[in-house]
This record gives sequence, structure tokens and C-alpha cells, in this order.
Amino acid sequence: MRFPRTLSQQVTREITAYTTLGFLAIITVLVSQNLVRRLDTLMMVGFSASDFVMVLSCLLPMLASYAAPLAFLFGALLAMRRMSADSEILAMRSCGLGLRCLLVPTLGLGLIASLVSAYLMISVEHQARRQMLSVFKNAAMKGGILEPGRFRQIGRRMFLIERRDRGNYLDGILIVDHSERGRPLRIFAEHGRVFFEEQSDVLRFQLEKGDIHLGPDPNEPKRYRRLAFDSFDYSFDLGDLLGSDFAPVRPKEMTLSEIREVQARAKRGDTLRGLDQRDPMDYELEAQRRFALPAAPLLFAMLAVPLGLRVSRSGRSWGVFQCSLIVFSYYAMLAGGQLVARAGWLPPAPAVWIPNILFGGLGLGLLLWDVRGVPR
Repeated sequence: MRFPRTLSQQVTREITAYTTLGFLAIITVLVSQNLVRRLDTLMMVGFSASDFVMVLSCLLPMLASYAAPLAFLFGALLAMRRMSADSEILAMRSCGLGLRCLLVPTLGLGLIASLVSAYLMISVEHQARRQMLSVFKNAAMKGGILEPGRFRQIGRRMFLIERRDRGNYLDGILIVDHSERGRPLRIFAEHGRVFFEEQSDVLRFQLEKGDIHLGPDPNEPKRYRRLAFDSFDYSFDLGDLLGSDFAPVRPKEMTLSEIREVQARAKRGDTLRGLDQRDPMDYELEAQRRFALPAAPLLFAMLAVPLGLRVSRSGRSWGVFQCSLIVFSYYAMLAGGQLVARAGWLPPAPAVWIPNILFGGLGLGLLLWDVRGVPR
């Protein structure tokens, strides 16, 4: 029998349309959620409109690698459900057409979605994360966190300056540091300058002509210290401002070659000093994740066709529920596999690939079940 090209093209167009709508909806939700979560940090570092646009351009490729598999599952399931609920698949079978005309375009689109996800996750995501970190660093370097005449609370520290010029020269400086419990530190300086050390993510103040007021020790409540200085260096770790998501040299910010280099260092007994994560397991899991997650669209394609055929008249709404259930199960199993690997019960590779193996086996089993007795 000739391959029903026209029908396959129609299936491809319908899945693509639903997938596009799903992708736009999912990426909008994810980007909005991440922007809201980082809103305090964005305001804290004094972002400009161009910085905001740059952060948005970094978030889009980062989140697209996660949105693409979900959107494809949504599109494939809804397309199958719609065709089945409207009796189009019944008419197709009545004409002697089998699952091949549905399976071939669905698997083809799933393969494309997997390749796109792999490219984003392996070659783009880490670059976008590094670029976002660079945007935050540059905003801090420009002195955006220090606005003249305004108190700036950053963690357990408070800053106030009277004047700042484009060279980051400061006048009238007050720093209140509560990072040491029970002994607040107050620094007053007439002049100073602020520098950003990009290698260590430290904001350094070079202060001139001032006083340091050290609060009383809890064991000596009546004793108060005041030190005068002509020059004094005060360092502030920018990691407190940016948070752990933007810490330097994290596994998700590394290329695969850098991750493999860290793994080789760990095998030689290196303690991985200077890296944000010192547990070799984190790098093993990240390397496996970049290859395991892109396979999800292809697995979802194998599930979408047989599940789409099992439909009631309320197929569209049931398809959305099925999509949510599959996605939750897949990512819950992925998170569980990583916990199992960290507990030492399984090596990283099988632990991360468990969801793919199970979902692939389920999809293949359902397909073989439906093929029996169905015209080809």
C-alpha cells in the first residue's frame, strides 16, 4: 500500500500547531516565573532596561531546552486526542490505514524536537547561564548596587554613600555589617573607591580617612572599640547578592569538556578546590543529564500515539491531564534517580537514564499492543 503522504502531512501540521501553542504558553510561564523570582536581585543591582533585555535573552534559550519536550508532548497528545475524538482515526482505519501514517510523522517530529533540545542543552544552556552571570557582574561593576543618598540593604549588610562619580569614586561612606553575630561593625569614611574583582566575584572598597566602630563583645558588654584609619580595604562577596544560582564555576555553567576535565581531576584524587561544587557526583550527574533529557521528546512521541487512541468524547481535556501526569512522572523519576545516585545506591548513568528506559519500554509496549490486529 502506498504511504498516505497527504494524511501524514496533515498530522504533522496539526502536531506542529499544537506544539507551537504549547511552547509559547510554557515558555511564557517559565520566563515570567524566573523573572519574578529574580526581581529582587534585578532591582538590587540597579539594572537598566538594556540589562533586563539581556537577562531575558539569556533566560529564553536556558528554558527552551526544558519547554520543548513538554510542548511537544502537549502537541502530540492533543493532536491524537482531537483526531480520535472526532472519529478521524476511526475513518482512517475503515479505509485500511494503520498506525504507520500516525507514527511516522510523530516520531519524525519527536526526533527533531530531541535534536533541538540536545543542541540547546549541550551547546547553548551553559553559555546563556554564563552570559547572565556576566550581566549581573557588569551591573555590579558599574556600581549599580550603590545609589547615592539611599540606603541599600544587601543580606546582613547596609550601605549608604553621599556621592559617586563615573570612576566609582565615593564620598561620605557608611557601611553597617551585621554578618558577625552579636558584634555589628560600622565603618565611616570620607572618601573611597569601589572595585569589582571578576575572578573572585568580590566587591572591594578602598576607603580613606575614617573610623571603624566595633560593637561590644557579648562577654564584655561595657567594652566598645573605635579605630581610626587613613586607609582601609573592605571586601564584600558578591555571591551573597547573586545567590547560589549565579555562583561561579557551577556544573551547569560548564562545557562538556570542562566537566570531563573536572571528572578526570576527581579521579586523580583532586579535592576540586576553587570550584563551587566539590562533590564529583554533581559533575557526573550533569554530564548524564545533558544527554538523557533531550531524548524525552522521542519517548513522548512513542507514548502520544497509543495513548491518543484511547479516548472518550472529552478527549481534549483528558489529553491535557494525561500530559501533566506524564510530565510530572518523568521529572519526578529523574529527580528520584539523582537522589538515588547521591545516596550511592546506583551509579550516575543508570540513575539518570531510568526514566528514559521505563518510558521507552512503556511506549514500545503500547505500540506493539496496538499494532496487533490493526491494518498496516
